[in-house]
Amino acid sequence: MTATSACPICQKQRPKRSQRLTTTDIPTNVILLSTLARYRIDLTLANKIFSRWERKIEHICISHLIEATFVLLREIQQLLGSPPENSLSTIPEDVLDEFVAHVRMYGSLIGNGFCLEREHVVEFFDTHYTKYHAEVLNLLGKDRQSIVDSEVVDAEVSHTLFRLRLLIFVYMIYVIMYFTLSQTLFIEISCTTSLSSKKKKITNCICLIVIYPFVVSLLLGLPKCIELLRT
Repeated sequence: MTATSACPICQKQRPKRSQRLTTTDIPTNVILLSTLARYRIDLTLANKIFSRWERKIEHICISHLIEATFVLLREIQQLLGSPPENSLSTIPEDVLDEFVAHVRMYGSLIGNGFCLEREHVVEFFDTHYTKYHAEVLNLLGKDRQSIVDSEVVDAEVSHTLFRLRLLIFVYMIYVIMYFTLSQTLFIEISCTTSLSSKKKKITNCICLIVIYPFVVSLLLGLPKCIELLRT
């Protein structure tokens, strides 16, 4: 039977082979939990877990280490424009300082304001980025694709809304013109004394009321408007 253990982060029972033991090293725990507090767990739970790890070690899912490294890598990429090849030591000093300051700011929310140093951040990232390089890059690729998909969906929605608004605007103009012409024809019919002229105007009025709306609706794409509204 496979040995399992409950992960305190995701609170799920997992096989121990997919987990690793936590450490009592404060900087490591601060970086891990403060990073996950921006991605997976809330800050209150993160602090509770940190306090417990000061007294004992526990099994956690390896996937959470990968997630934390991914979040850090995504931030570096936003600052640098591209992910580092294998180590933070290869990136410019000003970029590294800005990155460390960002990690330190979130880290101060864990562990009674423990202050992270540059070497703490570099060691944590380099160790886990090297160990889980393929898995972290896989998460980064999925994140990029989700951003692209989201942008495509947003563009399609914007285009659809623009078309719908344009169609409604044009149709409203037609409605105004339709009622104006109808009123004009009714006035002309009431003022006409000749029977033949009156019949002709009544025929025109019937065409206006019955045929024109159908034709114009087709031209304006009213069925498409209804379909868009339903979806």
